[in-house]
Amino acid sequence: MLRDLWLLLWLRARHTWIQAVFWVRTTGADLEAARSLWDWAYLAYLMGLFGGWAFLMWIMALSKMADAFAGLSPAELRALSQVAAAAPLAVFAVLSARSMHSSPLKLTSADIAYVGASPLATPVLFGLEAAVQSVRAGMLGLLLGYLLGAGMSAAGTGASAQEVAILTVLIAIAVVLGAWIAGAARLGLNRRWQGWVGLTVWLGVVVVALVPILRPQTIVWPRVAVTTALGGGGVLGHLAALGGLVVFEWVALVSLARRADMTAVICESGLYAELQPLRFLRRYDPAAYREIARRKRLARRLRPRFHLPIGVGLLAPISRALLSYARQPGRIVPLIVWGGMVAPAGVVLITWGVSPLAYVPWIAVGISGVSTEMTRSFRDDVQRPSIRGSLPFGTLLLLLLDSIPAMSFSIAVSSVVLVAAYRPGTSLGAGLVLAALLSLVVVLCRGIGMIDHPLIGRPLSFEAAMVVALLAITLGALLGGPWLAVTAAAFAAGVAGTAVQAGHE
Repeated sequence: MLRDLWLLLWLRARHTWIQAVFWVRTTGADLEAARSLWDWAYLAYLMGLFGGWAFLMWIMALSKMADAFAGLSPAELRALSQVAAAAPLAVFAVLSARSMHSSPLKLTSADIAYVGASPLATPVLFGLEAAVQSVRAGMLGLLLGYLLGAGMSAAGTGASAQEVAILTVLIAIAVVLGAWIAGAARLGLNRRWQGWVGLTVWLGVVVVALVPILRPQTIVWPRVAVTTALGGGGVLGHLAALGGLVVFEWVALVSLARRADMTAVICESGLYAELQPLRFLRRYDPAAYREIARRKRLARRLRPRFHLPIGVGLLAPISRALLSYARQPGRIVPLIVWGGMVAPAGVVLITWGVSPLAYVPWIAVGISGVSTEMTRSFRDDVQRPSIRGSLPFGTLLLLLLDSIPAMSFSIAVSSVVLVAAYRPGTSLGAGLVLAALLSLVVVLCRGIGMIDHPLIGRPLSFEAAMVVALLAITLGALLGGPWLAVTAAAFAAGVAGTAVQAGHE
């Protein structure tokens, strides 16, 4: 096992060297081609420049932190201490959820071929990568802890920046190792149980994350350790306990890693291995990298989400229309406008018995292009002869089948609006039927405008057909009320359907 560790350390050092060469080259220098004294002098100059800049930024950060904390009240300082105490648990919940969703050990394409498939001991693989991440987390905890401790010290709480920094380092390492233990435990289970365990732990993580918010008093430790350190109390016992926790977690991780399934690790590292060659693109063009990563995640899904069944026979055009709306959900906005505004407005005018002049604006909107989306699927089929030739449906039947999803959605929206706008004394039943017939009439009139009429050899105008239909409905409403308007709408739909049936594409 020791020989495996040395091999992996050499590989990790080689990767670190390659990254260092890349970043130094961005400054105009080259670590691999440095030969002369001037090359090494330039490298020393860069180290001094960036080192001095980092030191000055650190001094400025400490000064700003001290100024910010000096103006806080005791109540604000206590609230900040509670937030800092709850932060490690929230971070642990997020990291554990990620480990339960995907392996914490990530392998590149080269690692999959030469490391994952090699006889190297899995405890070494898990242990070294966990150690690297623990060092990174410890360095971040050191910086944040020292800044927080310096701020609390400037506020007069008696906190020691050094003690707070050491405490946050140990907490950060314990959090990272705890997340790795969760991932290693899942990978050590039988593969058929991994998905169920992952779901269960996801729910558990959510519950644990809510604990510090709903019941802060249940977090006894390490909340007490953090608040004690920020308040200036002694934390030597807490530091010893955290050190023991880190050792215990390390031993537990090595033990659990022996049973980890490397096949599952390789499978769950696929996306990481594909994106690894593009990691430098993330620095130059983050938007392009995010788009590539999004597409690769979609491509690696085992099955699409919200899968719609493919219809057969008469259901085939309906399922294709539904799929078009699922792929382009923005197309439902015109349907909402028609079903939620235009159709209910006409029904309200008819059922409420308003002045005849009030129908003029409604008819003008009804013949506009707001209803174009109702027959978009039918228009797409008719305009593509290769698709239309393979559809064994007549013109009228294809028009209705392609428009069923749009009509159903518009009718549902109209029904909701009419029920919400119901006024006692009006006929709600006639209004609902009339709204459905209006959607059917507009679909049939749109169909008239897309097929050739046998008498004139060209399509009739949609606007003309729609004006005639709406005038008939309006006349029925003025002469006999809502139910006569419903009869007129049904008659107009029948005439429009006959015209579509008689036409040819």
